[in-house]
Amino acid sequence: MMSSRASLKACRNCRALLPSDQNKCPVCGGESFANEWRGVLIVFSEKSELGSAAGALRPWRYAVSLK
Repeated sequence: MMSSRASLKACRNCRALLPSDQNKCPVCGGESFANEWRGVLIVFSEKSELGSAAGALRPWRYAVSLK
């Protein structure tokens, strides 16, 4: 089950979305987060052209932009 938007934060390094209670990004290992973000990009495959263009490192859910 996906968390609500209010309970997600975005990694400032790779824009991966993760629960607000996690202190380390599982995608890049970053420890700096933004609570204000917009849009969601869900990448299902490492071969995704859109994911590659967006800089997605691996299949995950990412914020489109950070505030």
